[in-house]
Amino acid sequence: MSFRENFGRFLLVTICVLSAISMLKDPKANEKLLKDGYSRSFAHAKDYNLTLPLTPQQLSLCSEEIIYLTSGLLLLGSFFIVFKVRIGSCILISLLSSFCVFIHNPSLYSKDKEIFSQAYQSLLNMGLIAGLLLTCQANTQEKLKVE
Repeated sequence: MSFRENFGRFLLVTICVLSAISMLKDPKANEKLLKDGYSRSFAHAKDYNLTLPLTPQQLSLCSEEIIYLTSGLLLLGSFFIVFKVRIGSCILISLLSSFCVFIHNPSLYSKDKEIFSQAYQSLLNMGLIAGLLLTCQANTQEKLKVE
């Protein structure tokens, strides 16, 4: 494996590990963001006659546990990526895409500052998803060369 691929994998893992540590360090700040984003998503889904599995009240009861679970999944996915296990990329891609849809969706916000902030966060998550997809592709190409 080349230096470039190892360095890219290292950067992806570093971003995810630092994000997980910040979630564990200050879960209250992330709880507020989770509750606000989910309640906006719930209201938006209700406008289209869709139902989400949890109501915002149910989510607020277990939001701290969700933050801890999310940070644990970020750490687990990062651990798997270090050892080139493809399920790690799948875990992180599913987490980041759900963040983009439920929390960082700019269409759910009305103030310009909020829209740009959430669009920025969403684009960052999409960039991480693209990098994770490249790590999946690199693993597949390596296995094809061996066989």
